[in-house]
Amino acid sequence: MRPGAALNLLPFPIAVIVGGLKARYLFVPNCRKNLARIDALRDPKPWQFFRIGFFFFLLSMIWLGFWLSGQAAGEYGMLLAISSMDLTLSVALLGSLYCFKGFYR
Repeated sequence: MRPGAALNLLPFPIAVIVGGLKARYLFVPNCRKNLARIDALRDPKPWQFFRIGFFFFLLSMIWLGFWLSGQAAGEYGMLLAISSMDLTLSVALLGSLYCFKGFYR
């Protein structure tokens, strides 16, 4: 590919910025809403933790990630884009972790 290219470092600042925005405006509000909904359940069952639509969304995201990885094989630009997307998701998930602080006693 292109080892040592300065462009290889581009996904990292993008991931921190976009991932932080995702965490702040998308993941944290949804996390709080779901925690409140789960907390309101009288006798929660494992299948009640997520709504049914979430499972379809998750399945489509897994399939899309699998497909994109296959499409990016050997394509430098696509590999950078996918790595940036993966890092962005990782930063957003890590940024939303503080929602759970204090929730579990």
